[in-house]
Amino acid sequence: MPLWEIEYGRQVSNYFFDNDPYTFPLLVRIEELRYIPDAVPPEGCTPIPGELGSFMWLVLDHVVAYEKVGTTRLIVWAVKPL
Repeated sequence: MPLWEIEYGRQVSNYFFDNDPYTFPLLVRIEELRYIPDAVPPEGCTPIPGELGSFMWLVLDHVVAYEKVGTTRLIVWAVKPL
């Protein structure tokens, strides 16, 4: 059962739409955050200094910036290839 609801910013949604199927594995990895109790993956993720609840995650040759809002919602603000 999912623990987190994930929302995607407009640019992020467009990135996945425009680059499908190449970005599908990345989308799957982001969706896996739904099932992690603290929404912080065990590797490649660091808090963004000065931004409470915001994280930068290096995954599958991309940088993913996301924010925890409350106790049930994540917002993915940016996805950029390395």
